[in-house]
Amino acid sequence: MLDRDIQTLLRSPFVQEINFSVSRGTVIVSGPGFLALSNHLSDDYIPQKLWVRPTPGLIGPRSEAIYNSGQDTLRVRSNTVLHTPFGRGVVVHECTHAQIDLRGMNTPLPSNEAAAYIAEAWYHLACVQDIAAIAPELLAVIVPIATDLRARSKQAGGAVVELTPEQVNQARRAMVDHFQVAARDSVLGNGIGRGRGSIYREP
Repeated sequence: MLDRDIQTLLRSPFVQEINFSVSRGTVIVSGPGFLALSNHLSDDYIPQKLWVRPTPGLIGPRSEAIYNSGQDTLRVRSNTVLHTPFGRGVVVHECTHAQIDLRGMNTPLPSNEAAAYIAEAWYHLACVQDIAAIAPELLAVIVPIATDLRARSKQAGGAVVELTPEQVNQARRAMVDHFQVAARDSVLGNGIGRGRGSIYREP
């Protein structure tokens, strides 16, 4: 059932309005991308699906979920991960990593991680939630960027909007300085599924 609950979250209007790209499409995160990802979720191990697994012993104390691209697995602390705004935001964050993987996009780690934090913040903004109480680490840099992107996307009729070069630099710097992301690492996107998996392309 957890796969269906996450599917419902990804198909909700709060997630479907998330539409942005980084560095001229090096990273794309969109509502249609989350919709496509929602069709790849499973509570059971199926080679061409994203396996949703409660594994409390493998989740760090400051998170509720983690995406493993090598194993195409979304690990969550418990079946109740979606019961709190923080948990839902973290699942959106990790599903952003999964969406980028589903697209088969090889991305710089700071850009990949920044995109996930922006999507998480955008989700909280769409839900009109108190981000300072839920995820205060997002406030300094990420929330202003997400707020601007959300406003510009609305003005453009819900279209995918691009981070400005200044926003890209700010977000990447925040990932390295505040979240200790390795500046020169990259993430290999190989689709969802063992071997060369399913690849999503924007319609």
